[in-house]
Amino acid sequence: MVGLVANGLGDGEIFLDALYDELAKLSDLQAPLKVVKSSVSIPPEPGDWSRLTEEATVAITGFGG
Repeated sequence: MVGLVANGLGDGEIFLDALYDELAKLSDLQAPLKVVKSSVSIPPEPGDWSRLTEEATVAITGFGG
């Protein structure tokens, strides 16, 4: 599973969704595990971090601004 971590600014989440769509064209992927952080200056919430580390094989993070 691919984790997508957005910081909640600008179009970062839209970009990560588009990137995932392109990756899904190249490989048979499950639905992504999406996390939107509440602030750019903090890590994901503990529950989101647990889900990412337990369920995702790889995670992509993006900085929208």
